[in-house]
Amino acid sequence: MSQKTARNKLVELLHGHFEDTPIKAKRGERDVLAVREELVAKLLDFLPKSVDVYRE
Repeated sequence: MSQKTARNKLVELLHGHFEDTPIKAKRGERDVLAVREELVAKLLDFLPKSVDVYRE
């Protein structure tokens, strides 16, 4: 996957995630911390299977 394709897919994933999340902070901004587990799970699914996550 090219860098541009990966970036576009990541932007689409994040945009879709925040469009689907109804939780908002006091000032009407989206509260990322309230839904961080779901966001991390989606980002981990985005990682290519060939990437060694535990590389030091």
